[in-house]
Amino acid sequence: VSEQTGVKIVMPDDVMNRVPSGAEMVIEKVDIANIPLREGLNKLFGPLGMTFVVADDHVRIVPKEALLCLGRPPTWAELDLLSEVSTLRPGTRADDREKLLNRVQMQAGPGASVGALRAAIENVGAGSGDEVLTIACGTLGWGWCLSDKTIVVEPLERRVQRLLGRPVTIRLNNRPLFDVLTAVGEQAGVPVRAE
Repeated sequence: VSEQTGVKIVMPDDVMNRVPSGAEMVIEKVDIANIPLREGLNKLFGPLGMTFVVADDHVRIVPKEALLCLGRPPTWAELDLLSEVSTLRPGTRADDREKLLNRVQMQAGPGASVGALRAAIENVGAGSGDEVLTIACGTLGWGWCLSDKTIVVEPLERRVQRLLGRPVTIRLNNRPLFDVLTAVGEQAGVPVRAE
């Protein structure tokens, strides 16, 4: 794709390790013909739970939020679920909202209810299912994560606790403390703030 378009596409090692088979994964067939690069990248990386951002002179492949919370590579069942959720429009379509909520397992603690989540999703409005769910859960102080064929809604604190056990490897020299904290947080998938 890079050779044909002239656009440099970067998938860092830590991102590559977030696909089920890592760098050893083989893509048997790619069929991207006569479509814009943006669409082609979505078609290629979307099923792997990835998206992309434009960064200076290149496009960087990054994991979707739903993969960051796992702290491990996803299973194929989890990637299938994420693909399904991404095609839904639960903030604007009632039937999509119910399809999404039927996959949810509430573990957000006392007082957490599917009804509260339903209302928060409705308030978000337009967007893909994974984006809408992230925003809706965030307004309620919750997070969500994939677990096999289920979406688990949990307190943000539990998610951060799980991610604190994730190994990180950072090699930086002569950098400000803020840059080091940011790099650790990005690799672990945990927001790190310093005041």
